[in-house]
Amino acid sequence: MLHPQWETLFLVVECGSFSRAAAARSCSAVAVMNQVNALEERLGVTLLTRSTRGVRLTEAGEALCAEARRLGEEGRRAVDRAREAGGRAAIRIGTSFLRPCAPLLARLEKLPASVRARFQINIVPFTDSPGDFARLQKRLGEEIDCFVSPCDSAGWREDFALLPLGSSRCCVALAAGHRLAQKARLTWADLEGETLLLVARGISPALDRLRDEIARDHPGVQVQDAPGYYDMEVFNRCAQAGYLMECPELWKGVHPSLVTVPVDWDYALPFGVVYAKTPSPAFRQFLEALAGTL
Repeated sequence: MLHPQWETLFLVVECGSFSRAAAARSCSAVAVMNQVNALEERLGVTLLTRSTRGVRLTEAGEALCAEARRLGEEGRRAVDRAREAGGRAAIRIGTSFLRPCAPLLARLEKLPASVRARFQINIVPFTDSPGDFARLQKRLGEEIDCFVSPCDSAGWREDFALLPLGSSRCCVALAAGHRLAQKARLTWADLEGETLLLVARGISPALDRLRDEIARDHPGVQVQDAPGYYDMEVFNRCAQAGYLMECPELWKGVHPSLVTVPVDWDYALPFGVVYAKTPSPAFRQFLEALAGTL
């Protein structure tokens, strides 16, 4: 229920610049800038500070963005209540660049039309920035019912419930101008002398095994820890520094400056629906229906 200009502002803040937000939207940077400028003019408040290094929220922008997100969520809940009163269970599916809802929507298409008609599917966008994503996880089941993500994290298995949808093989993302970018498939020999970004040890058992193999058998590959979970800034860092980056195939094409190439190794990350351990009755019905497609 928020004006689209707010959603554009959220995207600019997540991406850190107008140009990267424009690339994510497949439009011009001028079009994105015009939307933010129009929002600032309409409100009479400067929301962003601009510099050659990117953009960031002003103090007023921080306050207004937080309030806009809260009002948007209240509006979504009001719509959900109205739809439920009309006899359809409202299901809120979160989506972002790195946690797209497309795999779940594809599963829903396998349900009979009579079953799909029982649910009102509401797609709720969120950002992958560490602060916003951490807040979303704490309020899972309140702001949204679920999101789809690689889910190899031991911590997530303790804090949330998971419904597996499949697995996504581990590939390597690298800048389009990198010497290896044109290869159809990479070998361990290709990776020699390169720096590979991986999430820190202890987050993903599968990637911990990859780390162990590199330390044991491929000392010429330099491993560098990514800061926490992946977000768009990690992809930007990979593109700018010329690093390689482990990337599940599920994220292929998520960054316009990177290409994703498979590797001759046997690693994959499970992915699935992440939801609260005590979901709403409506979402329990949704899970029961979804289980029939697995």
